[in-house]
Amino acid sequence: LGVPWKWESESPDRETDFASIGTHTAIAPDQLLQQLHSRSWKLGVQRWVLLRLTQLEGETITEKGGQLARLMVAAKMGGADRVFVDDVYNNKHGLLNEAGSPRELFIHWRTIALLLQDSTYLGSFAFQHGSPNAVFAKDGEVAVIVWNDEPTKESLYLGVDPVEMDLWGRTTPVPADPATGESQITAGPMPKLLIHCSEEVARWRIAARFGIGRMQSVFGGHQDSVRVKNTFSQGVSGELNIVLPHEWEAEPRTWAIAAEAGETLDLPMFLRLPPTANLGEQMTMWDFRITADRPYRFRVYQPYTVGLDDLQIDVFDRRLPDGRLEIEQVVTNRTNPLEKLDFRC
Repeated sequence: LGVPWKWESESPDRETDFASIGTHTAIAPDQLLQQLHSRSWKLGVQRWVLLRLTQLEGETITEKGGQLARLMVAAKMGGADRVFVDDVYNNKHGLLNEAGSPRELFIHWRTIALLLQDSTYLGSFAFQHGSPNAVFAKDGEVAVIVWNDEPTKESLYLGVDPVEMDLWGRTTPVPADPATGESQITAGPMPKLLIHCSEEVARWRIAARFGIGRMQSVFGGHQDSVRVKNTFSQGVSGELNIVLPHEWEAEPRTWAIAAEAGETLDLPMFLRLPPTANLGEQMTMWDFRITADRPYRFRVYQPYTVGLDDLQIDVFDRRLPDGRLEIEQVVTNRTNPLEKLDFRC
């Protein structure tokens, strides 16, 4: 027994098996993910997400299909137990016509639904040029779903025989550079589905991080560490070399690594930044050359934050039923200890 519930309302506190959550206004993928993460749910209550195709923005099937795919991915990332589409049989905006034959968006829905069904969300990792992504594991293989607001070229090692799939279900092998083993892809508004990727390398990328990952000031030196987890089912050995932004100094920059299966290494380092270092997130590059069941060579990108990072601003846009565009700006006070901020000007 479940109840329908709107995003605009507080989470249900009554006894129920599930809450079917939806809204009559358009919701962006980032907003959907934020709603699922920010709410507290009663233990045992399943979250069923209801998507309305009338809320999809875009003039073409490609644009609408891309947004539908991102909404489905966001729901899965947020831990939704089920994802449904409202008004399936509709000649104007349904997945099926009233007679039961499929419409254009049905293929997009089916492709993503089959990919995400019974999969486990592992997390995401940083691309060199910041393309958002989501990594899902199923049956010993990994799918990486990547997108970007603008066409952006990204290069990375995906595995031995990665395959690119579009939302129509068409597949194309992804060639790799013989010298580096990296594949080049172009991320854009239409999500790209990369399947048959290496699960061990994907988990390694997700787990890799700095011990602290930020410094408040660019003056003087700062102690930090590089954390690496062996995600292979056997011991590994090899080398890690870290590449930093221009004029950044680190001691050391290179480590010999050896780890048992599942072991996490915490490798200390001392960082010095020049006075001219930029504030905000700066990208670092970690080059791994390791041997497990065979030799592997891959790269991990990891951001490092310079500055206090005590104020976060998120901007969301949504199309209202009357056609107007609404812009919402969310300012998060992250000062610690908490300070009162005054934005009057």
